[in-house]
Amino acid sequence: MRVQRAMGWLIGCVVIVAGASLGGTTTWTGTGDWFANSGNWNNGLPSAGDEAIIASGLVVLTNSTPDLGSFTMSGGTLIFSNWNTVLSATNVTIQNGATVTHFTNSAVSTNTDGQWVPDARVFIVCTNMTIEMGGKIDVTGRGFMAGKGPGYGVGYGGAAHSGPGCRSFNSFLTNPAYNDPAAPEKPGSGGGTASANSRAGGGAVRLIVGDQLVLNGSILADGVHSGGTHGGGGSGGAVWITCRTIAGATNGLISVNGGNGNFYAAPACGGRIALAYDPEAQANMAEPSAPVRFQGIPGFPGPSAASERKRPDMGTLHLPDALFLAGPFSQKRFHHVQVLIPGFTNWNTGSLTLNDCVLGLPMGLSLDVAGSLVLTNSAQLHFFAAATSGVSEVEYGGIVSVSNDLRLYTNCWIMPYAHPTNGGI
Repeated sequence: MRVQRAMGWLIGCVVIVAGASLGGTTTWTGTGDWFANSGNWNNGLPSAGDEAIIASGLVVLTNSTPDLGSFTMSGGTLIFSNWNTVLSATNVTIQNGATVTHFTNSAVSTNTDGQWVPDARVFIVCTNMTIEMGGKIDVTGRGFMAGKGPGYGVGYGGAAHSGPGCRSFNSFLTNPAYNDPAAPEKPGSGGGTASANSRAGGGAVRLIVGDQLVLNGSILADGVHSGGTHGGGGSGGAVWITCRTIAGATNGLISVNGGNGNFYAAPACGGRIALAYDPEAQANMAEPSAPVRFQGIPGFPGPSAASERKRPDMGTLHLPDALFLAGPFSQKRFHHVQVLIPGFTNWNTGSLTLNDCVLGLPMGLSLDVAGSLVLTNSAQLHFFAAATSGVSEVEYGGIVSVSNDLRLYTNCWIMPYAHPTNGGI
């Protein structure tokens, strides 16, 4: 009887294991279209439930995949070819040496409704996703081409995105900021229309992760620097991530930098990052404030820039709550990004030290530091004032209260920004 029970348990286990491994494994061995030639896969085209592996070579994803059991890249390059193509899998892993990207957006004019319609992005839907150190999603310069897109640079101007475009010496015209900060879809725009040396904006990344994203590698959607004299920079792109939780280390980076201008041409704005995690689930993580880094550096003007021209806006980082403001504030963790949090109007904290971070706070926030506020190692705190009537000495667009010391070390700044329609700080 004991033997029969043991055998029954063993058979049951075999059935369970076999059921979990119904999919086969197939590895990419060719170059070109994922679907065009089944011979490019050593065991045929991946089917639903299969494990698909790319270890080397170039793969162009022209249509959406079936729901794979897992997708692993240990090398090579995967290129998404259009806007609606989706890579679907239970588990997605991008390892050291592997790159995921998309084709450059090809629109050269608006549609009949006057809209710039993007036609390429990275779009991944999965349950769990890991980007290992050295692995990357890189859509740098894959946004709208030079002089194209909703925020295109006018003349020799820099492109708009998180903020308005930056004017050049030959034009006072600029395009306004665009994209919903909480759901940024459109990629970055191209630099000035008047120069062949202007460059493209950053591309677009959309990740829908049902459970956990582990980020130890890079997600890069940077605009491109000017290619020469009078070239305007392309604006940073868009990274929109929905997940239950996010984990990772300081090697993890999400970047939407703007491109530099060159010789009287203007630089571009940073792009937009939206990270929508489940606040309750994230708060229960062993490390709730995952130390991944966020970057949206605006471009720098060329060496002959007009003195009155302001630097374009830093990128934006939209978060569902203030959990990530628990720190750390070091190792460029927040580097030229303005944090946007719905309904977050008061930040009450103990002693606050920014070390090598350039952090923008939500517009109209009241910051109350119970201890000392310290900025060191080239740190900056950008404080954006909300609109006010401007008629009362006790009416402020923003306020900073520090109970103990306010210490600013060399090359450190607290930068007030008044709202364009009045505002005080």
